Amino acid sequence: MNDDIMVSIYCMAYNHEKYIRQTFEGFLKQNTDFKYEVIVHDDASTDKTAEIIREYEEKYPDIFKAIYQKENQYSKGIKVFDTFIAPFIKGRYVAVCEGDDFWTDAEKLKLQVEFLEKHHDYSACVHQTVLFDCRTRKKRLLSPYDRDCDVDIRTIISGGGKAYHLSSLMFRREYAEDRPDFYYVEKHIDDYPLGIFLAMQGKVYFMNRAMSYYRQFSVASSWSSDTGSSEAKIIETNKNLIVMLKDADKYSGYKYHKYIDSACSHFEYEIKRLNNDKAIIKNERYKRWFKRESIVNKIYILARLYVPEKIFYTVRRIMRKDNGGSK
Repeated sequence: MNDDIMVSIYCMAYNHEKYIRQTFEGFLKQNTDFKYEVIVHDDASTDKTAEIIREYEEKYPDIFKAIYQKENQYSKGIKVFDTFIAPFIKGRYVAVCEGDDFWTDAEKLKLQVEFLEKHHDYSACVHQTVLFDCRTRKKRLLSPYDRDCDVDIRTIISGGGKAYHLSSLMFRREYAEDRPDFYYVEKHIDDYPLGIFLAMQGKVYFMNRAMSYYRQFSVASSWSSDTGSSEAKIIETNKNLIVMLKDADKYSGYKYHKYIDSACSHFEYEIKRLNNDKAIIKNERYKRWFKRESIVNKIYILARLYVPEKIFYTVRRIMRKDNGGSK
């Protein structure tokens, strides 16, 4: 570790031409009395993202270090952080912000470092984030907490980024190395297994101060957009997440088995729902998840289960046409 650098910020970029300047400016405006670096990984962008990165790299050579790929590594299922970024990290702490998100508070790094320096039993520090849905143009606070507090590991295990967003995360550098096997099971998702791992290593502190901005569905190539476009991909991902959770359960000595099993049952429910399996309304393990669906979703699910497939898809096609393809 280089003691001159306190924080290493890593930034994943891919076709973020529209947003990445704002991301970088959020890094540069940080008010600190310590040094920090920014390691940017461009995953073979096809727009002008790489040009913008080079511009900042040339203008701020003491801060920005870039890695440029000629072929997209995400599509190959390669863990970009572990393979390309981790070897270059010099800071005592690691902070994260992807190229279509940005930090809104100049005190962010300072506040998180101050907390972790004073509280050695904490593995990480996170904070509130504003979620902006690029499709609906609506904003909301992402995290469920309304006060400074410890993050409940049950909320992390339940998944879906409910506890905090990746753009708010700062963790100790030692947890960037020698990660457990369960972290590598699902190749395309890093934040979920990382969150579980960090919570198993120590407490995670939440600051009720909105200091980052998360653009949901910002680009067609984002994980949420890409995965959401294919039921087959969702099923495959959920199967991998179940394996990951079971491996994490074993890793923890089954300390959190009740919560992990509950999360597994939810992913199983999603798989069965997409496969039109009537077990979701008959089996006690899955009925509770069906009960939590909205009225509209329940009607849709029941229609898929009981209406002949040809009729169902014909009606859905007509409804989509009438609604301008929005449903």
